[in-house]
Amino acid sequence: VNVNALGNPVPSARFMGGREFSLLTEGQSDDWTEADIATVLARKTSLLPSTQQGSGPFPHHRAAWLDADGINGGQRFAAISFYLALMTAT
Repeated sequence: VNVNALGNPVPSARFMGGREFSLLTEGQSDDWTEADIATVLARKTSLLPSTQQGSGPFPHHRAAWLDADGINGGQRFAAISFYLALMTAT
């Protein structure tokens, strides 16, 4: 729990996006194309939180891939990037 400018307690969460990015993409190619992004968006491929349980805005949820069967490396990289962007904005 943190405090606001008035000293009142406010809930907070830490999200270590760089660490998650490293763990999710370790050993994988970072080559992607505009077509990979379009495919991820069209298929609605997504990674749901949380890949690192116990931290971030969803500490008690287990990660799950949606509509990810058969995606290539570029599509996976794009989906991971979208996941991290959404987690950062949460």
